[in-house]
Parts: sequence; structure tokens; C-alpha cells
Amino acid sequence: CEAGESDACMMLAGLHLAGLGVPADDQRALALYQQACTDGAPEACVMRAELAADPDAPPRVEPLVAGL
Repeated sequence: CEAGESDACMMLAGLHLAGLGVPADDQRALALYQQACTDGAPEACVMRAELAADPDAPPRVEPLVAGL
């Protein structure tokens, strides 16, 4: 994320949200989605808004694995 790679940052956020390969961490996912949004990934803005609105909702898998 530090390199401004918004797509990679968004994918990392999805991994943290779903707990795939890393411990599940909604707060880390939220921060990473915010960074990706700031760096120009509109999909990350949507995911961040959804997570902030309902942190207990199950993660949407489609955007998380679309780039894998």
C-alpha cells in the first residue's frame, strides 16, 4: 500500500477481512480499504463504506478473489 498500488492494497484488505492467509482483522481491512480508496480504487471506497456501515456482515467474496 505504501507504494500507492491501490489494487494490491484492496486485495490485501480483502484477505484481512476474510481471514485468508492472515488473521481476520476488520479494523485492518477497514484501514487498508481506506488507503486503497485514497489511492484511487473506487471499488475500495464501496467496500470501505459497506464495512463501516455493517461490520458484522459477512465479507463479499467476489471482490476479494477477483484478482487472484
